[in-house]
Amino acid sequence: MISKGLPNDIKEFLKRELPDVEVAQRYFGIQSYPKLICSPLRKDEKPSFSLFLTEDRTVMFKDFATGESGDIYKLLSLKWGISIADVYRRVYTEFTSGVTDLTFKSTVLQDSPNIYEKSRCRLQVKLRPWKKYDLEYWSSYGVSLSSLRKAEVYPVSHTIYVSETGARYAFKCEKYAYVYVERRGDDIYLKVYQPFSKTNKWRSSTDSSVWNLETKIPKNGETVILTSSLKDSLNLWENTGIPAVCMQGEGYLPKRYKIEDLQRRYRNVIVFFDNDKDNPDNPGKAFAEKITEEFGIPHILIPDEYGAKDPSDLYKKVGNEKYLEIVNSLLNPVIDWEI
Repeated sequence: MISKGLPNDIKEFLKRELPDVEVAQRYFGIQSYPKLICSPLRKDEKPSFSLFLTEDRTVMFKDFATGESGDIYKLLSLKWGISIADVYRRVYTEFTSGVTDLTFKSTVLQDSPNIYEKSRCRLQVKLRPWKKYDLEYWSSYGVSLSSLRKAEVYPVSHTIYVSETGARYAFKCEKYAYVYVERRGDDIYLKVYQPFSKTNKWRSSTDSSVWNLETKIPKNGETVILTSSLKDSLNLWENTGIPAVCMQGEGYLPKRYKIEDLQRRYRNVIVFFDNDKDNPDNPGKAFAEKITEEFGIPHILIPDEYGAKDPSDLYKKVGNEKYLEIVNSLLNPVIDWEI
């Protein structure tokens, strides 16, 4: 029997809505294929266990020591010691409503409730299903569900703080609340975004050395754009086809090694920060100019006449066709096209 509230056919629902690669990434940390690892099912000093993709992007495994093989759900069944049907139920529950098993790097929570101001806590979240209003919000800025999945952006219902003593405190999020997940080796970093909050717009366990999307963009290419928000990065990447990354804020210069790494990987590195035209100091423009001066890379801004401060706002204001016309007119003069 399937418990009340679950789809009638969980297997078909998961195959349709949840790519295998997301399941493998969550439970085994796999981000590229094919991948040879030590077996997660037995003691294995030398990697003898392979995960690979089929043409329809099904994640399969092959244990070269035992000869056993199958898909990602069979692998989870063997790992957890439960039936395939129970695996489907567990994956569905954990991806849609369960508290994540992700724990995040300890950090001093600068803007946390008073009880955490002097504490070092780990940050967790409780996920919830995507709702129609979530997709409408993101699509208004030119960002689709497939891009959100690629970026590991999920809707959340609660933030949960775990103290050094193990005590857990949950805080209900606002209606519109999303978590950005970034990975660096075994470390996982979380940033919670509540776009309409007047008091708690951000919660983060991410430090300034971690850039959103930096591990998700291609290893090399023609052009990459540095923006000031993940929303802008996803907007540009999806609608122009140019990958983009963002720092944790505009108020500081990036480390030189980070810029040099991008310059080794891409022919063009372009800064596209906010045009804070309503602020006399226009900090977005000021910091873009500092980066240009320090690293010799070009920057662009949306002209005042369009009444939008950043790419995602421009998309929402003028629509896809006009957006592309404006953005391409800004990008083309600063891109060094290889002949």
